[in-house]
Amino acid sequence: MSTQTLPPDAQTRSPRHRTSPSRTRWAAGALVAVLALAPLTACTTGTTTTPAPTTATTAPATQGAQFSLTLADGTFTVAGAAADETAKTDAAAAVSAGLGAGVPVNDQLNVVSGAWLPKADALTTLASALVGVEAVSLNINGGDAVLAGTVTSEAEKRAAADAVAAAFPEAELTDNVAIVELCSVVGAKVREAAQAPALVFASGSAELTAESQAAVAEIAQLVEQCPGTKLTVVGQTDTRGSEVGNEALALQRAQAVADALASAGVPGEDMTVQGNAAIAPISDDDSLNRRVDVAVQ
Repeated sequence: MSTQTLPPDAQTRSPRHRTSPSRTRWAAGALVAVLALAPLTACTTGTTTTPAPTTATTAPATQGAQFSLTLADGTFTVAGAAADETAKTDAAAAVSAGLGAGVPVNDQLNVVSGAWLPKADALTTLASALVGVEAVSLNINGGDAVLAGTVTSEAEKRAAADAVAAAFPEAELTDNVAIVELCSVVGAKVREAAQAPALVFASGSAELTAESQAAVAEIAQLVEQCPGTKLTVVGQTDTRGSEVGNEALALQRAQAVADALASAGVPGEDMTVQGNAAIAPISDDDSLNRRVDVAVQ
């Protein structure tokens, strides 16, 4: 004989109690009495209306933003307001990370209570998108954003504007970026091509990596399109090792990049080569300090 298995609900549910007909009739009568008294109660006590809750209006975060990123004489200056010292430090580091190793950053941020800035990753992405814009000038004042500079294509212009909109989505952007010929912005293009980790080296080594070879080829192609462009090639090291040894290694790295550029068609007389050793670290990560910086003179 088979045993019937009850569904789970039936196994766990308590049995319902039946209500007697007399109890049902009593409950119905009580309900009618209560409903009959309701209008009288309303007349004697009055009707109380609970006001609808009000919704607080919060100003968009961008309304409190004060931020600028400008380029002059090869140095990017980041200025504006950060809520506290931690936010100030994080913002400056995020901008520096986006611009890349070897790009000087002048931190002019001020601490202002209540100030708002995008998150660090958004600032890094923004700075990275603007590194190739020559004479870039970005100014955020509350809900207004003004972007200026020069690029070589409509796609670059659009990418720069999109980066600003992504970091400051509630700001109204005035886009004054101009499209010009390549040679008028070759400095920005070389800076972008040399952006870390393009020209970095293994510890104690002056041998170019595959990534470094690719960066060299890109820089040489830019210079080839703009004859007469002069480059400064500067080797750097981390702080490990002796001062004398690091000076020699820094020069070897710079010379290795200069030789590769010469092999790719850049005239040797158009390059100035020097080694700085460990005097210009740009990161706590030593792999970024072991580098060569290339810039247009």
